[in-house]
Order: sequence, then C-alpha cells, then structure tokens
Amino acid sequence: IPGAPTQTINYEFVDFYHNDIKIVGNKTFTRTFPNGHPVVVMNMDLTATFPDGRVFTRLGTRTREIIAGYDTPLVLSDNVYQVTGEWTTTYPNLADQVSTITSPLLVKMSCAVANKPLLVQGVITFQRPSQTSTLDYGSGDCDNLAVFTINGNAYNIIIGNP
Repeated sequence: IPGAPTQTINYEFVDFYHNDIKIVGNKTFTRTFPNGHPVVVMNMDLTATFPDGRVFTRLGTRTREIIAGYDTPLVLSDNVYQVTGEWTTTYPNLADQVSTITSPLLVKMSCAVANKPLLVQGVITFQRPSQTSTLDYGSGDCDNLAVFTINGNAYNIIIGNP
C-alpha cells in the first residue's frame, strides 16, 4: 500500500542460481517514515553454495536513510543517503568476518553527474579474530578514492574506473 506508514517486502530465494552459484535465504526490506522521510532497513540471511562445494553465509542488517533532498521529489540529484549496519560473513575454512559501518556511509546522488561513485564518505571496519582492517571512503568529495588500512599499513585505492 503506497501510503502506508510501514511497508515490508520479503524476498525468499528458493532454487535460485546466479552464475551457477546457488543462493538460499531471505532478504527483508522494511520502510518507515519516523521523521517524515523514508528509512529502509534491510535484514539478510543468505547462503551461497558454489559449484565446487564451498559455502558462504551472510547474516546482518543495513539501514538507509535519506538525509537531504527528500523535499524535492522531482530532483533526485540532490538526494543524500546515510547508511549504517553490520553483517557477519562466514567463509569456508576461514574465521568469520564481522563488517561494521563504524562511521556512517554517505551516498550523494549529485556525484553521478561527475561520473564518480556515489559513496563518498564513511568507514567500514572488518574484524577477524587475528586482524582488523578498515575501508575509509573519504570526507565527502565526489571522487573515487578510498583508503584501505590493514595491519597498520594504509593503501590508497581507486573505486571503480578512474
């Protein structure tokens, strides 16, 4: 119902394959309007089985909130979204990895005009039992630069095509 205060969509993956990888599980999206603008929470519980028998699982939550541009519904280029969340990935023969958005990710639709990735700010921290790494998307500029830090070593990387 388009005007409902809460909307929920559930995707259940049954006998679903992508590139011969079997995907089983659920994704649920719940949209609410707590402050007069939409907030979408995605919960996922997925298992991917590769043709060689390796099994990966991912369980977690991601929240996307529009924080600018909602008052101009016909102009998408001024929209800015904030993304938070945490998910755990289980790899075959490896320790689990917990990925946490430790500084909210910002998505600026205006960056599409500059042909740059939309993700412009925020930090994701990846935690394994023996190491922690981070991916820092920067300070909000419409560029495709990020810094990946692991074992105390920082590496400048380019996201997508330059």
